[in-house]
Amino acid sequence: MWKSLHLFVLVTSSSIMVSCASTNLPPIHTEKEAFTTERDEEQIWINAESIEQKITKSGILYEDPQLDDYLARLAQNLSPPDLKATGRLPRVKVIKNPLLNAFAMPNGAIYIHSGILSRMETEVQLATVLGHEITHFTHRHSIKTVRSAQNKENVMRVFQLLLAGAGAAAGGGQAGTAMWDLFGQLGSEWALASIRGYSRELETEADIEGLKLLVQAGYDPTDAVRVFELLQQDLDERKVKEPFFFGTHPLLQERIDNYRKLISTQYVNRQTESKRVANSDEFLNRINPLLLENAALDIDIGRLNTAKTALEKHLRRQAQSPRAHYLLGEVYRRSGQDEINIQKAMAAYREAARRDTTYADPHRELGLLYRAQKRVEQARQELTLYVTLSPKAADVPIIKGYLQELGKP
Repeated sequence: MWKSLHLFVLVTSSSIMVSCASTNLPPIHTEKEAFTTERDEEQIWINAESIEQKITKSGILYEDPQLDDYLARLAQNLSPPDLKATGRLPRVKVIKNPLLNAFAMPNGAIYIHSGILSRMETEVQLATVLGHEITHFTHRHSIKTVRSAQNKENVMRVFQLLLAGAGAAAGGGQAGTAMWDLFGQLGSEWALASIRGYSRELETEADIEGLKLLVQAGYDPTDAVRVFELLQQDLDERKVKEPFFFGTHPLLQERIDNYRKLISTQYVNRQTESKRVANSDEFLNRINPLLLENAALDIDIGRLNTAKTALEKHLRRQAQSPRAHYLLGEVYRRSGQDEINIQKAMAAYREAARRDTTYADPHRELGLLYRAQKRVEQARQELTLYVTLSPKAADVPIIKGYLQELGKP
């Protein structure tokens, strides 16, 4: 997993095994006999399944059956051939969170934040992330890390560090709070581990094996490094530090250097052998609705330039989208009260209303802007339309108060 809120579950203190437990475990798909979890590993899986259920019920998942199906097919295509025989195929879901992250649970549940997914350009970049996460799962990095910590007698220190820092590391705003509520509510029974990521050795193994899965699936590995370059560019332009791995510039550069080295040595001749194109129309079509969801999240936390980039990306494929035009209006309105931004916001709101005559929100924003400009007639007209189109909205009493203030036509 990426060096950030990488999820695995620590066993309870009563379940801690004696020291010096072996970390030399074979990958799930290479066991000679049918794969079964070891005793301490089984407890980790049980706890992971509990968290998976809580995530499913929490409302933080981005629900899109077509995208879910696409991610499932992609993960299956990337998985080692022998993994299917174990009945332990990975499951991929998207979490509504604008922060840049992806993580794997020890039981094969893989979660991708909408924030990182919305910044990707091609299927290869997505496959790079998934290949890395699948490797953490198949190579049993969770139990290896737990046993390593036990062997070094650092378990209590890990718990203390995690319980002290996980709330902050989960990020601000509702997205971060929702994640921490899910993982923190079990208290001392277990805790998140490796917020800073797995050990360098395991992260490097996930890079190497993940890239191998990518090439075996027929992808050109050249584009793999591009996802990290895009993220680095995004961070450089915004100058915003995130609580996850991708907000730590030196570590991101290290990941870029690792991939470049692998591509230029082990896979230098595989580019011409690849069967799959880097720019996938299916990928862009599948994530296009997600761009709107994540843009709204970015707007809520003030990442207006990031939201604008995503909305423009969406509109290139779906220019008629009323919600995209409305959100673009929100970006301009919140970018400043200068005349240029206000005029751009009003133009975007008008376009949203033109694209969907039943869409109430653009009329409210137009009405409020006209009211601020003391353009009474236009304000009255737009706010009246809003109340007519959305009579049960929570803010209707306030809007009606504004209409009384504006007087009768």
